[in-house]
Amino acid sequence: MESSISKGDIPSIKYKDIWKDGISYNEIIEIIHNQKEPYHANQWISNFRTKFNSYLEEYVNKLSDKNPQKHCRDLYYLLEDVIHKIKFLPGYDKSYDFIKKSIKNTMDTELKNNGYILCVKDAFNEFDINYNEIYIKNKKKIDDLCENINYTNKNYGKINNSSECAEIKKHIDHQYEILREVHNSNPAKYSDVLAYYEFTSFNDLENIIKKIQCVSGENLHASAQGYNSDGIPSLSGVHIFLLLVLSLFGSFVPCFFLYKRTPLGLWLRKRIGNEINFFNKINYEKKHRILGDISEYLQDNLHNEEYNVFHHSSGD
Repeated sequence: MESSISKGDIPSIKYKDIWKDGISYNEIIEIIHNQKEPYHANQWISNFRTKFNSYLEEYVNKLSDKNPQKHCRDLYYLLEDVIHKIKFLPGYDKSYDFIKKSIKNTMDTELKNNGYILCVKDAFNEFDINYNEIYIKNKKKIDDLCENINYTNKNYGKINNSSECAEIKKHIDHQYEILREVHNSNPAKYSDVLAYYEFTSFNDLENIIKKIQCVSGENLHASAQGYNSDGIPSLSGVHIFLLLVLSLFGSFVPCFFLYKRTPLGLWLRKRIGNEINFFNKINYEKKHRILGDISEYLQDNLHNEEYNVFHHSSGD
């Protein structure tokens, strides 16, 4: 049985912090943030050597079979940003080159020794003067998005049947909407990132996202297609009205047939006819009695009027 895909399996989430433990990232960021003296950075270099070596030995097999080139780029995104920040720390003018070279030598040695030679670069590209932190962060985010889209293209069938499909779709849609604006502001600037995944334009990403059509669980796609959370078609007011009419009509047809074509119908007609005659007779008697009462009333009043006229005439 195939394992289900959850939101946590999306690459940008699953591998978000994959290198941070291996390079003692939090330690060096704390040194940078608090602008500690070079001594502390040198101590971090020692910890970095030990931690990076043991980390590669433990995780090299897991890293190498899951988009290894992307993992290499993620490593350099982190370390080039660290080196750039160290460069501009106060009091690091004399120690910066040593720290930079120590990091590079450690990386080259350990990457080669652990079969990760494809990660070795000729030099760090911390851009010195032209380094643009915002650009590098956006580049990393677009790289993450492309990795997610590439993963989606290979696994959209499993994603569609996942109980977390709606959450996965929401996460990727949100990523795409934000980064589309970033990319469109300068497409040429990020074309190399798309090329890593053989995407020719940002439209390629959108076309793959459209393949996410959730079919299970409570999700937006089911609602959009007119289904409730149980997979049963949702009925509108018009549908309900039509069902009632058809139900009544369906009941009327067999009743009409029974009335017209069977002994039961003959009995009903006689029964109804007798009832009608009975009520007609009662109505006739009531009508006759009412008319009689009216006639008597008129006669009495007429007699009284004549008497009054005669009486008054005599009095005069």
